[in-house]
Amino acid sequence: MPVLLRRLEVCRERVGCDYFLPLQDDELHDISALYEQVVVIRRALGLSFADMFPWAMWLARARRIFGDAYDMYWGVHDEVIAYLGPFADEAIERAKERLKKEPATPENAAAKTLAEGNRIMWRFKTELDGEDETFWEPVEKALAQRGPLRLEAAKARPGAR
Repeated sequence: MPVLLRRLEVCRERVGCDYFLPLQDDELHDISALYEQVVVIRRALGLSFADMFPWAMWLARARRIFGDAYDMYWGVHDEVIAYLGPFADEAIERAKERLKKEPATPENAAAKTLAEGNRIMWRFKTELDGEDETFWEPVEKALAQRGPLRLEAAKARPGAR
């Protein structure tokens, strides 16, 4: 949900550009990913998404109006955001209602923070916080073999910051 909200905010901020200018690749990615996320969240929440136009319709609309030199233009972008807004807002509100009923966990903390209007996320103790070097050494060996190891928890003192 935090990604969806941020992407929606960015797309709404971009409304009002020159209608006849094409979107850049990253801008097209943002709006197409937002459209897909709204469908996914509506499906997950049991909300109707069948009456939403398919994304392909918006691409075809842009080509019909402006030709096929680019996939999307700002004029159509603004239509998409105006059209998508009520679908997204309904899903966001429903998700917030559902999240407010859930206990906070490390997995849902960012979404729950947004749902409840908090500014500070929870801090959680996990079942792995008390593990010693016998746990961390094989983890770090696996990380080293795959390449991302940068820090050593096995040699750190417990509770170090």
